Amino acid sequence: MSQSRRQAAVLGVVVLLALAGRLTAGTTPARGGKAAAAAAAGSSKVIVTVLPNNKLKAKCLDGSPPGYYFRRGFGSGLSSWQIHLPPGGWCTSLAACVGRSGKLLGSSKPEAQKQSPYSNVSNGYMGILSTGPYINRGFRNWNLVIPMYCDGGGFSGTAGWTRVNGTHGIYLDGWNIINTVLQHVKNARGLASATRVLLSGESAGAQAVVSLCERMRGYAPNAKTIKCLMDAGFFIDSNDRFGTPYFQTVANSMVSLHKFVGNSKCAQAYPPKEQWRCFFPQYALPFVPSTIPFFIINSIFDFRALMLGNQLSVADQTYAVHCITEMLQLLPSLTVQSLIASSTRQLVMFLAGRRPGRECTATEQLAVLQAGQKIATFVQSAQKRGRKSGAFLVVGMAHCVVGNPYWNQVKANRVTLADAVNRWYFLS
Repeated sequence: MSQSRRQAAVLGVVVLLALAGRLTAGTTPARGGKAAAAAAAGSSKVIVTVLPNNKLKAKCLDGSPPGYYFRRGFGSGLSSWQIHLPPGGWCTSLAACVGRSGKLLGSSKPEAQKQSPYSNVSNGYMGILSTGPYINRGFRNWNLVIPMYCDGGGFSGTAGWTRVNGTHGIYLDGWNIINTVLQHVKNARGLASATRVLLSGESAGAQAVVSLCERMRGYAPNAKTIKCLMDAGFFIDSNDRFGTPYFQTVANSMVSLHKFVGNSKCAQAYPPKEQWRCFFPQYALPFVPSTIPFFIINSIFDFRALMLGNQLSVADQTYAVHCITEMLQLLPSLTVQSLIASSTRQLVMFLAGRRPGRECTATEQLAVLQAGQKIATFVQSAQKRGRKSGAFLVVGMAHCVVGNPYWNQVKANRVTLADAVNRWYFLS
């Protein structure tokens, strides 16, 4: 393998899931035939729903009503539901939240949602959201709900209307938004009669999964199976390369600005000055009953987590990618996989021909390796939750994988990520 190819590759994957056998009957959609083709074609229609005059008076940052994208299931998936919480980061100051207001991540207005990948049926629904039988055989025909992420607080804020200046303000109303959406889906779309539910999320959406998972039973009271999946939800609680607890300040702002509501047992376990801990999945997840199955997915050197944690220079992405690539090459015991996750490929393409003028410093190397150790430890914590939970550690730098068109090709021990998720959901 060439040096450039080696830099681009995802350097192996560790699956922490011991399951064997095939998917249960009915989980693999039929291939071929006019009926199957018609069902697949009908399944691609996405309905955009906004909820003005809702009982909780929930509003996006700019005051527009909450909303969601909905795709009706078909065939054997009619009574199965996936609720997917999208990525999008957080706004951690009034100025940042005002900056989001009226845009994709702060509004449900049509002009804002035109920017959403979920408004594009052909490009926005990939990986675990796809209706393709070869890409997503387990969940392709399920009912799919994607709430509009427009509150900037990970669906967790309770501050409500917040003054900016004079009579102008914004709404920090994430908790009411997600409850309004799920209540509507329960009553108007049929979630109340669901037999199977998967709550999934990416990045900020994955963090929200930890807070919401335990409450899903209230929206799907008849479901025999409710499981939760988080992808790229680990953010680093450690000092940055300057010795500052950078991400603690982010978590603190979620508590003080948004009035973050997380796991109640976690909140009871920590004093007021340490409530920020419950924003981090590594602190909150242990308080979620182990009887609730979780699947954790994360890249060991998650590029976005390292940048947000200020482990590497946010201003120089070229240098950051090179530095992480160096660290990946320090893992010689791992088998190099040929697959390139799309987000990793884009970063490496950005790097091509633009080598930084210096190597990673020892301080930066140590920060990256320590971050990777923390991420790996968190992913492995799924084992402590018992046999019904699982995990997949991607030895690479991609941030978010399940919504990636390559999710059914990333593999370890001949098991793809897609198959690992399917086995966890349907066989454990």
